[in-house]
Amino acid sequence: MTMNNLVESADEYSSAGYCVFRDVLTPDEISNVRANLDELIRDMPEKMTVCKHGHG
Repeated sequence: MTMNNLVESADEYSSAGYCVFRDVLTPDEISNVRANLDELIRDMPEKMTVCKHGHG
């Protein structure tokens, strides 16, 4: 995905699943969030188990 193809219209959120709002976060805030996300991804186990319990 290139920067030119980003969805920036809130009207397209439903179909695209995301929308970019520019000038909301500072470059430092983006850098901090990116570092946190990179850490979370790095620490994810290779295999995850999901347990579902029915109620009712």
